[in-house]
Amino acid sequence: SPIKATKIGRELNEQQSHLTAKMQLFLELFALRGEPVSYRFVEGLNKIKIVFNKRKSIKTNDNQ
Repeated sequence: SPIKATKIGRELNEQQSHLTAKMQLFLELFALRGEPVSYRFVEGLNKIKIVFNKRKSIKTNDNQ
């Protein structure tokens, strides 16, 4: 049914988004590995728990 197709499409998009976020974080940390510690590197390290967490209910607050 169209409703199931829409639900499956959304789930696939969420999975792809999550995989893309993981890859972007990994590549950023990998690219910064040889430089002295920078703000971007520390920010990336702080994102690991959020990006690699399997629960969908985690909310982030960028103002902290």
